[in-house]
Amino acid sequence: MKRIKLYLLIFLISNFAHAGLTQFGNVMQIVNPTIAGLTSTQEKGMGHFLIVFAQVEILTQAMKFIGEQTTWQASQRPCCLSNYGGMPSGHTAAAWSGASYVRLFSPKYPYLIVPLYATSVATAYSRVQNKQHSSAQVITAAALTEILTVINSSLNWSKNYQAQFSLAYTDTSKDIKFAIKF
Repeated sequence: MKRIKLYLLIFLISNFAHAGLTQFGNVMQIVNPTIAGLTSTQEKGMGHFLIVFAQVEILTQAMKFIGEQTTWQASQRPCCLSNYGGMPSGHTAAAWSGASYVRLFSPKYPYLIVPLYATSVATAYSRVQNKQHSSAQVITAAALTEILTVINSSLNWSKNYQAQFSLAYTDTSKDIKFAIKF
């Protein structure tokens, strides 16, 4: 199973890399969290990853909203100076969250850490090259994501999180059970 996931990652990277750096960044913002979600099912459960990922996305979108409402200079996009939705980079935050999550919560997959961080850096670079974000905006996204994931790794809810799903089927009954414990 480990090799299948690694081959899938390599295939996706090589398949989309030829489409250009911008397309690569667009794809990796989805692929990295997907890989983290797939590995999390073996360790903590996909629900755990989704909670951490949702926190990253909410923080990112809240900062973008504040930047747009206040016309914060640091939030100005290089491509279009009248657009203040650039701080922090959502693509970078999404890609980085996958790498950070696997590093901290999926110790059975150490061989995925370097490729996930490499694709996260490439995603950040693609956003700067495409003039959608400044270097400060992508660095902020990576730093905030890393900090938020590290904080989650030290919190009790995260350490004690358990998700259980079971499906039982007999001739007389059909039972589905889903439980989350913090």
